[in-house]
Amino acid sequence: MKIITQKTVDDLPEVNEQTVKKPLPSTESEPSELDYFLLASPWRIILARFFDIIIASILPLVLSITMVKWNPTYAIWGPILLIVITFIFLFLYFIIVPYLWGGKTFCKWVLRIKLICLNQKITFLALFVRETLIIFIPWLIELLFDFACIMIFKINIIDLFKNKTIDAPIVVVIMKIVVTFYFLWYLGLVFAVIFNKDHQILLDRQSKLMIVKIKPKEAVVTSKPVKKLINRDKKHVHLGTDQPGNLTDEALKEIDELT
Repeated sequence: MKIITQKTVDDLPEVNEQTVKKPLPSTESEPSELDYFLLASPWRIILARFFDIIIASILPLVLSITMVKWNPTYAIWGPILLIVITFIFLFLYFIIVPYLWGGKTFCKWVLRIKLICLNQKITFLALFVRETLIIFIPWLIELLFDFACIMIFKINIIDLFKNKTIDAPIVVVIMKIVVTFYFLWYLGLVFAVIFNKDHQILLDRQSKLMIVKIKPKEAVVTSKPVKKLINRDKKHVHLGTDQPGNLTDEALKEIDELT
């Protein structure tokens, strides 16, 4: 099944943006019924992901900042609880919500875009693989760094951002490496979205995933009732066809055209 993406669609000359041509199942006999989706601009995709990450990071960030209060002894259960809560929250927001909501997250919905899978519904596996590349791999690397700071060096990661004196200078070096990795990772994803002609990241092409604009709801057109032609076929019960004031068929046709 072929997918067509181009700047101008011959059949739709009024469309001047890249268009995804997605075959849809049809109950009619014609197999050529097509549904057209406009590709989302890369800036909408980037902004939606940026604000989605901010929203999804609020709860883990609050727990990390307040860990010194609810886990002052740096017990092992504290980081484990933080990891579990963070994973569940990210998993729900970036995988379960789009899977159940037709490829949309909150920020995608606000910016009127959504993730689609060509020729079929988005699968859970495709979403999981995609978000593993975008979210979970860099998060796991940052997680290992946080875990090392808390468990080995007994240092809260927030202390590094408060310019407090750190007894282990190697922690600062590792933190800079992790921050640089995080920056380069997402910068690479941004460039992939901008410079790819279909605005896809690495695995989207294999999974046939694309981010498109949400279609506006079509206005419901009420069909006008079909007028019945006036004719003289019906006979009167008592008078039959010999009816006083009965008009000719030509006169009835003229009256019908006037109405």
